[in-house]
Amino acid sequence: MFRHELRFDRSSLIRWRQRLGEERLTALTQESLAVATKTGALTTRDLERVAVDTTVQPKAIARPTDARLTHRAIEKLVAFAKRHGIVLRQSYLRLAKRAAIMVGRYTHAHQFKRANRELKFLRTRAARQSARRPHAGSRDRGPDQADRHRAQTHPCR
Repeated sequence: MFRHELRFDRSSLIRWRQRLGEERLTALTQESLAVATKTGALTTRDLERVAVDTTVQPKAIARPTDARLTHRAIEKLVAFAKRHGIVLRQSYLRLAKRAAIMVGRYTHAHQFKRANRELKFLRTRAARQSARRPHAGSRDRGPDQADRHRAQTHPCR
C-alpha cells in the first residue's frame, strides 16, 4: 500500500540500529542479500554498482574569529607572564573574556560599531600585554637590577 508519510521516524530507526550493534547489523545485511540472490530478486550485475547515501550532518564548528584569537593571545601572554614570574599590574582576563563575548553578540545583532569598539578594546589589551616590561618587583631580577630599573624609569628618584 502506498503512503505519502513515512512509516518510521528517522530517529527511531537510528536508535534501533544502535541497539542492534555493528555485528548484528552486518549479519542481517549479509543474510538479506543472500536470501535476495537465492530467490532471484538480486543478481550479481545489480551489485556491480551500488548507490550509497552519504548524507552528512553539519557540525557546530567554531571558526577562528578576530575576537576569539585576540582573547586567546591575551590568555597565553598572561599565562607566560605568570610562568616566568613577571608581575602584571592588571591581567585583563575577565575584561577580555567579556569583550570577546560581546563582540559575538553585537555582530549577531548587526551592531557592528559596538562590535568593533569591543574588538579594538581586545586588540589594545593584547598589545599592552605583549609590550609590557617586567614590573620592578618581579622575581626574575635581583634587588640591584630592580633599583637600576626604577632609576631608569623614574629619573627624579
